[in-house]
Amino acid sequence: PAPTPTDERIIVGNYQCQDLATTRQQIEDAGLRVGGISVDPADGPQEFDDAYLVISQTPEAGRPVARNRRIFLLLVDPSSPCP
Repeated sequence: PAPTPTDERIIVGNYQCQDLATTRQQIEDAGLRVGGISVDPADGPQEFDDAYLVISQTPEAGRPVARNRRIFLLLVDPSSPCP
């Protein structure tokens, strides 16, 4: 018989004010996936690197989600103050 899928729920971490490299690793280690990544329009060019900081995420921290759920991130230039 085929194995039945489990309804394992994973609590989304709080990635705010962390750099993108650390955030990616934590998301993957938790059994989740990085979804879309965008840069705050106030920061000008939409190019970014792993030093950029997370200022917002969807779904929010503390929410239980299914394994492999995508986490969407909004980044800000690392020289900007993190809220």
